[in-house]
Amino acid sequence: MKATVMQTTAEGKSIPVKIASGEAGWIALGPLLLFVGIAAGAIALIYALSKAIETPAEKLKRLKKEQEELNELTEKANEEWKEFTDTLSNYDVALKGLSELTKGTEAFNEKLKEANDLAKELITKLSLNFLEDYFYDSGTGAIIFTKSGKDKIS
Repeated sequence: MKATVMQTTAEGKSIPVKIASGEAGWIALGPLLLFVGIAAGAIALIYALSKAIETPAEKLKRLKKEQEELNELTEKANEEWKEFTDTLSNYDVALKGLSELTKGTEAFNEKLKEANDLAKELITKLSLNFLEDYFYDSGTGAIIFTKSGKDKIS
């Protein structure tokens, strides 16, 4: 069975065209399918944009999480700094204590070991270089920091 549809020519005239009835249905659905396709694309675009755009609540949640991470890093840095300054202070106390003791005594040797262990901890943490940043005092055996080493420590 054939149906007749009107088609517009390039000159703007309408002329009747005979087509199979099945084709007429698809031709009639063409504009509707085009509209549905455009609408589906627009909906997909809006959905994608809504996921890409951060809502105020989402931004607040993200910023709170970042603040918590920064607080943890700050706390860790403060703990490491306190540990470092405690080590440095304890080294100074142990080194000064050597001058009050008699070389060769058990108390002197214990204080010397304590001072050198603390110095080694500082040397390791700061990657200091022998002779450039520290040396062993030939009189006491204590590790002494050079000006360069002290500058790197402070």
